[in-house]
Amino acid sequence: MAASEKRRSAAADVKAGHRQIRLCVPGSKTSSYGNTYIGNRVWSNKYTWYTFVPKFLYEQLRKVANLFFLATCILQLIPGVSPTGKYSTLAPLCIFMLANAIREGIQDFARYRADKAINRKNVAVLSRTRAGMRWVGTRWESVKAGQVLRLEAKRGRASLTTAALGDVNACSADIPADLVILATSEADGTCTITTKNLDGETNLKSKSAVPVTHAYVSSEASPWESALTPKDRFLLNVENPHKDMDKFKGILTFKPEEGDEQDIALTLDNVLLRGSHVENTETVYAMVAYAGVETKVCLSSKKPPLKYSSIDRLLNKIIVIILIFLLALCTFCVLMSHLYDKGYQQFPYIITMERYYAYELGTPKSDVKDIVLYLLHWATFFILFNNAVPISLLITVDISKMLQAFFIDSDPMMVHDGFNAEARTSNLNEDLGRVKHVFSDKTGTLTRNEMVFKCCSVAGERYEVDLGFNDYFLESMSDSREKEQMEMFVTMLAACNTVIPSEHSVSGYIATSPDEEALVKGAESLGFQLESRSQNAMTVRKLAENTTITFEQLHVVPFDSTRKRMSVVVRSNTGDFFVFTKGADVTMRPLLDAASEAEFERFYQREVHHYSCEGLRVLVFARKKVTASEVERLQTLHQKTQTAEEDKDEAEAAYNECVAGIQQGLELFGCSAVEDMLQEGVPECIYKLRCANIIIWMLTGDNLDTAQNIAFSCRLFEDHHNFHIHRIQVPQHGSQQDVLDEMDRITTDLLNAGPDDRHGLLFEGHVLKLMKFNPNDKEVTYQFYLFSNQFHSVVASRLEPLQKAELVEMTKNFGDDYITLAIGDGANDVPMIRAADVGIGIRGQEGIQAVLSSDYSIAQFRFLLRLLLVHGHWSYCRVSHTILYSFYKNIALYATNLWYQWYVQFSGQSVFGVMSLTIWNSVTTCLPVFTLGIVDRPVSERQMLENVELYYMSQESLKFGAWVFMMWGAEALMHSAICFFVAYFSLGGTETVLAGARSLGLSGFGTTLYTAILLVVSGKLFLISNAITFLTLFTIVVLSIGAWLTALLIFSYMDMWLFEKWTITTYGVGGTCLGSSFFWLVVLLATLVALSRDYIFKALKVNVWPTFVDNVRRDGFDNIDHPHGAECINCSKMLWWAQPPRRTVEEAATFRGGRASRYSTWSVNTYGVDPHLRGDYNMNPEYLTPVDDERLSSDDETATVTSRKSRRRKRNSKKTRFASMVDEAAAAGEQSEEELRPRDRRISFADTVVASGRVPELEMDEVYGTSPNVRV
Repeated sequence: MAASEKRRSAAADVKAGHRQIRLCVPGSKTSSYGNTYIGNRVWSNKYTWYTFVPKFLYEQLRKVANLFFLATCILQLIPGVSPTGKYSTLAPLCIFMLANAIREGIQDFARYRADKAINRKNVAVLSRTRAGMRWVGTRWESVKAGQVLRLEAKRGRASLTTAALGDVNACSADIPADLVILATSEADGTCTITTKNLDGETNLKSKSAVPVTHAYVSSEASPWESALTPKDRFLLNVENPHKDMDKFKGILTFKPEEGDEQDIALTLDNVLLRGSHVENTETVYAMVAYAGVETKVCLSSKKPPLKYSSIDRLLNKIIVIILIFLLALCTFCVLMSHLYDKGYQQFPYIITMERYYAYELGTPKSDVKDIVLYLLHWATFFILFNNAVPISLLITVDISKMLQAFFIDSDPMMVHDGFNAEARTSNLNEDLGRVKHVFSDKTGTLTRNEMVFKCCSVAGERYEVDLGFNDYFLESMSDSREKEQMEMFVTMLAACNTVIPSEHSVSGYIATSPDEEALVKGAESLGFQLESRSQNAMTVRKLAENTTITFEQLHVVPFDSTRKRMSVVVRSNTGDFFVFTKGADVTMRPLLDAASEAEFERFYQREVHHYSCEGLRVLVFARKKVTASEVERLQTLHQKTQTAEEDKDEAEAAYNECVAGIQQGLELFGCSAVEDMLQEGVPECIYKLRCANIIIWMLTGDNLDTAQNIAFSCRLFEDHHNFHIHRIQVPQHGSQQDVLDEMDRITTDLLNAGPDDRHGLLFEGHVLKLMKFNPNDKEVTYQFYLFSNQFHSVVASRLEPLQKAELVEMTKNFGDDYITLAIGDGANDVPMIRAADVGIGIRGQEGIQAVLSSDYSIAQFRFLLRLLLVHGHWSYCRVSHTILYSFYKNIALYATNLWYQWYVQFSGQSVFGVMSLTIWNSVTTCLPVFTLGIVDRPVSERQMLENVELYYMSQESLKFGAWVFMMWGAEALMHSAICFFVAYFSLGGTETVLAGARSLGLSGFGTTLYTAILLVVSGKLFLISNAITFLTLFTIVVLSIGAWLTALLIFSYMDMWLFEKWTITTYGVGGTCLGSSFFWLVVLLATLVALSRDYIFKALKVNVWPTFVDNVRRDGFDNIDHPHGAECINCSKMLWWAQPPRRTVEEAATFRGGRASRYSTWSVNTYGVDPHLRGDYNMNPEYLTPVDDERLSSDDETATVTSRKSRRRKRNSKKTRFASMVDEAAAAGEQSEEELRPRDRRISFADTVVASGRVPELEMDEVYGTSPNVRV
């Protein structure tokens, strides 16, 4: 067959929805027979050496700001138009583009090297050589579809075909492509793999070879020599590549030497996916089905949707507004210039606008049209003021965010079991500081997802672990029926699963989920041990009698989100056929027969409710006896779903209908309860998040009672008389009107509640279905949003993954620009994570699907507190100050040209030289801005974690907004006006004579003004910086002011031959100005006049009218977070000045004078913070009480106890006065003593902070020394 015919045949197969893959052996005639599919080389780099420049320029010019500056550069190249030279914008633009190109190139080259390392791994490929068939080491990138690979996990014992094969030493057990298993070295054709690179699960999983091919390879002496006798001994027919890792359909056609060919249906159990790793199996032989970018892991590795932060969106609007303002300003200046020109038309020796442009264009004045003159002059003013939008803004913010992401990645206080936090994107750092709504999964997110079998209910009795489970307790049962039911229940515990016993696993079992492993271990504790399991059989050993029960496993109906149950079809020793089924109670109850339904209502309904209230996960077990014909029909329909090439939907519908029929009329045998413990530190984390005015939703697929119990355990719901729980109680067969009536009833209750009451909401997933809830239906969605937004905590159960995402979308669309955050650990949380403004993935037991789709990943839920309150709040403040200051410094400089135009008749003349404007953004003010984005922090991490109410500043966007930007812009205009007029009137125009009898001139006046503005903006940076470090001082003094003075001297002697004749000449000006005392006097005078108001106002604000932040910073900034002081300069030379302090418990105790809390170790493990960050108080689960002073070490306390005695005496005196006031009020009968005691009101007080977003001015906490969570 010709090559073109082969390609057409393959294309026809693809169009038909499947592809045919023939056996391919390098070195033989079949090396490429019929296989024209893509190779195995993968790449993730964006550029190549020849596409880097065009692709990079295309990406950069898609940004509006870069297009704006490029247009300015083009205008500057027009002769006679630019008053600032031809290259004052082009030069810094090229510098920043080059810096961005270097950053992009480094990142892309790292991706290229990683891809190259993977592509050049080795694997053993079956090849024909002169010596015969041999296994040849081949690079992964050379692997093709149809080739046979050999994977080895262990060496040391002979494999199946050692005698006929060569030795390949460089091959590993990593799986390079999607493979179909032909045979293994195990007798039953199984192999074990790990998929932690795919889904993060570290437990072993079992895969099996195709039985026919495994038998062929095992029985033949030289199977691979005879495999090529017919060209199509192995022929694969598989579906076209898709990204769903949970689905695979195909047919392997095997042609033996004798007999008819056989078609074997393939399932996911026969497939090894790229990225997996073979474990505990000596040899695996497999045929390549998909290679390269057609493998499932490559197809599913799409990047999550690009998200932009709220500040970025607002910044784009501000830039547009500034551009509109610039257009209006340029138009105004052109009109003013026209008015001035009219008055000078009669003087031929005065150069008007018309005469100037006629001269520059080289044409007579009469030939220049008025519209051209106005456009040219308008372009002149546009160039003059264009840098009101900082050209360095984008790259400054990008690099600052990258370093902030680096700080998150390297935070040692957010490390658990070797997993650290990871910022998968840096675009949303500041949005971490503006989160208002947190949507959290339950299992694996709030809980550990480490299941323990606790108890079960069988035959009207409840059996708990504490009552003594042992191998022989069944022998003590006197009732034969009860014993028979218990034996069958425990048998189903051991058999109704896909668990495989394995000596290679640490736990002794290979399980796909922690639930199944816990159930099998529970069965073992009850005396029934799952001893072995193969593809078609399993053995359960009765430990008490040391006998075995063997079942032939005929079919498995796996668990999915639609059925919410699983079944195993078996044949017992007696030849009877049974269906073992387990599932949630709401799923299983409609499937029970009449007798079991009555038994469920009589006993099991109460048991399920009891277990749910204990926070346990409940599964109901039932059985049904079926006939051989029913089993045969089920297997036939399942076979059709695997092999059908057409009408696949009909085949699957028929199969699902058969499954539903075979699961009807089940006989109930019992229910199990599995415990999933809360993660460490979850209650404390949720409490502090709520105190930070964050509303938390718990979205779970579990039943409502379990979810409610977990909500109380994690302090999402409060066990307090002021906290009321409201539940939407609507039956599943209700209507939309029933739901609306319930919402009206609950709303009425909320209106009648007291002002100090707190409220929580409970509802189930069917409520959303009855409401016909859909984000596209804005009326219904908005109605439900207004209703749910009245509650402080919300718990929703029985939710599907899509419903979780819809609730997040609802809050994001109607949430008044508040930021939504979704956090989860499983694949079912992916839609919710992608729908939220910020998605957080937890590395848990359910894999890394959530991590791969997230924006940030953490190892434990408790780290969310630090991620939001420390890194999020800091990032918001840093980015806000960086943007505002970048605009401020540019407006302050370029606004001086506006004042100058009134003295030059709006001619468009610039007061500054070309080089001074060129280096303003790229040299003199570039690096100091980075200190705001990297080093600055409003408060220390200790103060932030102790005063969580400070989060309100960033949450409400008080640091950045339209009004704040206008204030900064007005201040920049004021400072530029002060500097200009002080310099202008002090120097008497431009004719002042300085040292050396030299006239100052325009260049000297511009130099004086430039220096004054540089000192002003540097002083402003020093004023707004909350953390003055060595890096801050060094960048301001040396890299900003020092760089300008050095450049001034250099420009003084280079300007004459570097620039054109019409630019401002600065020859000799640098030496003249710097050597004149009068120059420095004018510069310092302008600086003092401009900044005096700011410094005086700051002093009055901090000392006379302090805000809550000022009080926290003043009272709490006691140099604790740095061993040498908060403003230590010597220790700020390395990159850890913005990092959390790294001290052990012993170091912290030594530094604080031995005042180490008895909960120091607990604090480190629970909060991910240093023990000294806990302050002097301990958070009691119910109340916030002072820690007893007995915990202080008497030997080391001397250094600190003296300084605290005065505060303790003051607090005790206030306690005494307050106690007497309480006694007097109680004696007067106004209120009971218990009502007046603040101890009973502390949770309510903290909740008041949560509800109002502010701190009430109460003396109560100062009196009783309440936890620093609520500081006054």
